[in-house]
Amino acid sequence: MSAPRRHSTRVLALLWAVAASCVGIEDFFFAGRPASEYRFDEADPSMDGDLSDPHPTLVPRALREESFVALADGTPIHVVFARQPEGATRSTILFSHGNGRHLGQFWDRVEVLWSLGYQVMIYDYPGFGRSGGTASEPGMYAAAEVALAALASRDDVDPTRIVLYGHSLGAAATYELSVRAMRGEVVARSTSGEDFEVRPRALVSESAWCSIEEMIRDAAFLDVPRELLSELRFDNCARIAELRGVPVMMLHGERDRVVPLRQSELLEGRAVELPIVHRAADGTHVNLSVVGPPLATIPLVEGAPRPSERYADWLTSFVPPE
Repeated sequence: MSAPRRHSTRVLALLWAVAASCVGIEDFFFAGRPASEYRFDEADPSMDGDLSDPHPTLVPRALREESFVALADGTPIHVVFARQPEGATRSTILFSHGNGRHLGQFWDRVEVLWSLGYQVMIYDYPGFGRSGGTASEPGMYAAAEVALAALASRDDVDPTRIVLYGHSLGAAATYELSVRAMRGEVVARSTSGEDFEVRPRALVSESAWCSIEEMIRDAAFLDVPRELLSELRFDNCARIAELRGVPVMMLHGERDRVVPLRQSELLEGRAVELPIVHRAADGTHVNLSVVGPPLATIPLVEGAPRPSERYADWLTSFVPPE
C-alpha cells in the first residue's frame, strides 16, 4: 500500500473512532428494544431470527414457560424456559443472546438447541424486550446471575448439568457468570428452602471477542485506549484467564465479519485450561449452528431452523443432552 493510501486509511480510522465516541459505543453494543409480548405460536415477524424465516415455534405451548425474576433492586428480568418432557434427566442450557432487539430475535437458536434434546432457558438483559431497567454492562451480568439461580432452583432441572452458552455479546455474560460461579458467588435456593452454590457443568462461547479494547483495535486499525471511547470492558480474555475447573468449547466462523477470527485466537491464547476449539471455514457471525448438511434426524418444518450435522456433533459430543 502506498504512503498516501496508508495515511488516508489512518485518517478514516481516526474519524471512525471520533464518531464512535460521539454517538457512544454503548448505543452500538446495547441495541435492545422493548417488547410487550411474544406470539410464539404465530408466524410473527417480531420472532424472526437470523437463522430462519418467521414460523410458529417448534416448542409446544405445554413445554414453554414465560416468567420474571428480579434483580437486587427489583428490576424485572424476563426469562423463557423450553423444557423437555424428561425434565431433569436432560442437560439444560442457559443461553445468553447476542446484541439485537430482544430474545425474540434469537428464539430460533433456542429451537436449534431444544431440537437436539436440551432444555433451554433464554433471558433478556435490562433494557431489552420485556425486561425492565436500562441497559448496562453490570446490569447484563446481574441478569445472567439471577437467571442462572432461577434455573438451578427448578425441580425439572438438574443443577449439576447446566451448560452456560453465550453468543457474541452474550459470551461476555457467559464468561463473567462462569467466573462468578467458580468463586462460589452464584447461590440458588431449592424448593425445600436450602441454599446451594451453582457450578456450571461446561461453557460454550460462539463468535466471542477478546475484549472491547481489542475490538476497537481491529475496527479502527489504531492502538486506541479503550477509556477514550467507552467505559465498557466486556473483557472475555481476562475472564478466561481466571477460569478453572469448567470445560470450555469455543466456536467461531472464519468468515465472521463482525468479530474477526483474530479475536477467537486471542481468547484461546489467554485460557489457562485448554479449550476445545472449532473454527468453520464457511461460518459467519451467525450461521455456525445451521451451515452445512442438516441433521437428518430432525424433522423438516417449513421456515424453522435445522441444526447441521457438524454443529450437532460438536455440541452433543462436548455435552450429551441426556
